[in-house]
Amino acid sequence: MDNSAAGKVNTKTKFFYAMGEFPGGYLTTILSFFFLIYLTDYVKISPGFAGLILFLGFLFDGITDPLAGYLSDRSKNKFGRRRIFMLSAIVPLGIVFAALFTIPSFCIALSQPLKILVVLVIYFIYIMLYTLYTTPYFAIINDITDNYDERTSMMSWRMSLSILAVLISVVIPDFLGLSNVQTFSTKGFALNGAIFAGLVIGAGLISTFGMKERPNIKAETKKFSIKAYFVDSWKCAPFRQACLCYFCSFACLAAINTCMIYYLNYYLQLPELFLPIAGGVMIIAIAFLPFWNVMCKKFGKKKSQITGAILISIGLLLLATVPASLGGAVGEVGQLSTINLTMGQSLAIFPVVAYIATIIISCGFSALQMISSAIIPDAINFSSDKNQKNEGAFYGVVTLVFKIGTGFASLFIGLVLQITKYVEPPTNMTEGQIIIQPHLAQLGILFVFVALPCILAILSILALKNYNVDREKLAQQINGK
Repeated sequence: MDNSAAGKVNTKTKFFYAMGEFPGGYLTTILSFFFLIYLTDYVKISPGFAGLILFLGFLFDGITDPLAGYLSDRSKNKFGRRRIFMLSAIVPLGIVFAALFTIPSFCIALSQPLKILVVLVIYFIYIMLYTLYTTPYFAIINDITDNYDERTSMMSWRMSLSILAVLISVVIPDFLGLSNVQTFSTKGFALNGAIFAGLVIGAGLISTFGMKERPNIKAETKKFSIKAYFVDSWKCAPFRQACLCYFCSFACLAAINTCMIYYLNYYLQLPELFLPIAGGVMIIAIAFLPFWNVMCKKFGKKKSQITGAILISIGLLLLATVPASLGGAVGEVGQLSTINLTMGQSLAIFPVVAYIATIIISCGFSALQMISSAIIPDAINFSSDKNQKNEGAFYGVVTLVFKIGTGFASLFIGLVLQITKYVEPPTNMTEGQIIIQPHLAQLGILFVFVALPCILAILSILALKNYNVDREKLAQQINGK
């Protein structure tokens, strides 16, 4: 908690605050890596409709995000105005997440409209519970400290565990065979859902009971207003710029995560690379977090964010030079071909330039995830009225922006796969088999894996062009109110 007028935060509070990132990290990663391909390749929903499902879910968030922020702003619960919502939502959130990867598996034989309806109902319930947990969690940093550098440190802690959550969310599904399209199974998806439901609930409870807000945080008293929560907050230039940067950064990362499994399975034809490449990116990203923490202190968050966006773009463009079909699968479009390469053989085929690109992407990944998140609380403090204590309202808009960004990426990816004639694999595939995709579909996968994230990274830079909130200006704004 805040130990002094300078807003210092002790290590214990930083740790338990960071623990609260695990649930969101697990859930976002599993959905980002595996939900779209689960819908397209296993539940057999066409790519365009699968992408639309994800987008509609995030659009539904437009209702729940600001409302969750408003409710936590007004809360006077003795347990904590933010933490009471986290506590109430975390257990049902884990249960519904498990259902999201279980119930649709029993609906494969249904018609396309019925399958879409089943998925949408469960997904909407999940979104509502996710919002009730994450929006108060995001806002609680402003209830812990106003210190510019302490927030950077807290965000470094949070992003370390966030990336660790991503790593765990790669290793466990890979162990269950979910990263390889040839080994999909109802049992694997259901077991994965159950495992992560337990991890989500455990981490959420530990964080909620472990950290505390500053004492004497007053509750918001103003009534809910669509104009105040959507329009007025967006008029604040620093907040708007930070949100746009956040939108583009996380849409960029979501595109990379979502398309990686398609890229490795159907473009490179090296499915055994998912664990070492996805896991390696996360490990290297964690290793770079202290570097970005130092960069933020020395050069500021804006310059550090721009540097990270440039790096991830360079790495992706290098990866675009890697030839397609390294796995050597041959055959007519739509035919099954066998790939017998082990992980070691696949790693040996992976070119040196691809390893260099992966390291650079990892460095940029670390920056975009941490720094764009660290900019947000500063922009909120700079833009909001401290007497109203309505940070939750701003964070409601932030989480809305985050989810629309992720939803936009999913919708766009699904549409590109649909347009480029992506072929869904049959249900009777055996281990080692892969379906031959049209050349146009391979180009589509390359586009959404490389070009789309590059465009979004560049847009994140442009969003910060006029952003000018730094350590000194933030202090003046807080003290001057």
